[in-house]
Amino acid sequence: MAVARKSKEAEVTARRIKAMMQDKWATEVATAKEEMDQQGLIRIQVDAKFWDVVCIEHAIDPTGSYSGNADVQLKRVNVYYNEASCGRYVPHAVPMDLEPGTMDSVQTGPYG
Repeated sequence: MAVARKSKEAEVTARRIKAMMQDKWATEVATAKEEMDQQGLIRIQVDAKFWDVVCIEHAIDPTGSYSGNADVQLKRVNVYYNEASCGRYVPHAVPMDLEPGTMDSVQTGPYG
């Protein structure tokens, strides 16, 4: 009888430990996902600000048209942009994150 009781207590203890480990694992996964989401949002916001600054430096307006008056602004514009056949400048790369909050923060900017 005592052996059966100890076996049952050990089984209950093992279940509790397993449940605690699963809870801890789920919490750690949720925390890691939240941190990655935050890092993704920050990265996209930094990238959006980078393109804002590059557009200002090269006098490219939100439609992709050159609006400056200094030749030096167009001297190295091909580093960041391709010139389309219609004369507008298109960025070489546009980083994206499909998470809705991140998309909203970029789309509400001047070049969104």
